[in-house]
Amino acid sequence: MNRHLQQSMEALTRFREQVISARRQAGYLQKDLAAALALDAETLSRKLHGRHQAILTLQDVKQIIKTLAAWQAITTRAEALELL
Repeated sequence: MNRHLQQSMEALTRFREQVISARRQAGYLQKDLAAALALDAETLSRKLHGRHQAILTLQDVKQIIKTLAAWQAITTRAEALELL
């Protein structure tokens, strides 16, 4: 695996783990997040894991952060920036 791809996958893994942690602490399921993003739960899972050529877009990331903030899963600007 080339270095750029490895770094991208590591960043995706960190993002996914932070989203899961924040979502769970707020009491929400992945299917709740998918519904808030108007995505099928399996599609969101593929995007968060980088599987089946599913790509997490900048718009997806923004919507995830906005949703987590609306759920008060993240409450500070620093927490939002940490996800980026």
